[in-house]
Amino acid sequence: MSRSGKRVPQTKTSKTKKVQEREKVGAGKCTPIWNFGWLDKSGPFAFDLHREDFNHHLILEKLIEYGNMSWSEIDHQTHDAKGKGKHHFLSAEGLSKQAKERIKAKRLEDQTDAIYSLALQNVIRIIGVREGATFYVVWYDPKHEFYPSKK
Repeated sequence: MSRSGKRVPQTKTSKTKKVQEREKVGAGKCTPIWNFGWLDKSGPFAFDLHREDFNHHLILEKLIEYGNMSWSEIDHQTHDAKGKGKHHFLSAEGLSKQAKERIKAKRLEDQTDAIYSLALQNVIRIIGVREGATFYVVWYDPKHEFYPSKK
């Protein structure tokens, strides 16, 4: 609502800012709540236990490790001395064509502002939707192809 009390329609940009503000204020002190209800079990980023490249041990180890940290602590882990974030929200512009197809297939187009990447090891990522303290695990990205680096 505006100051005059009239309802102001939200643009995608204002929605994004509100989601990010809510993340900073509300979830930062909370530990993650892992939710596996939105898993994508098909396609190139399938979170499928039967994949040959699915590293069960690493995934469980990292989820336990991150589960004992606050979202603020997770967000502030860095890759290198330059301070580049290890875990972060993904912008829609940097998503691969295959990632966009999987988002559409899972009907998560309205969630693109909340897509978050958790780094497990080197190039291995878990991609999901982060809303408040809850992280909806959706995809397994063993080769960093969901949101390829621009090096």
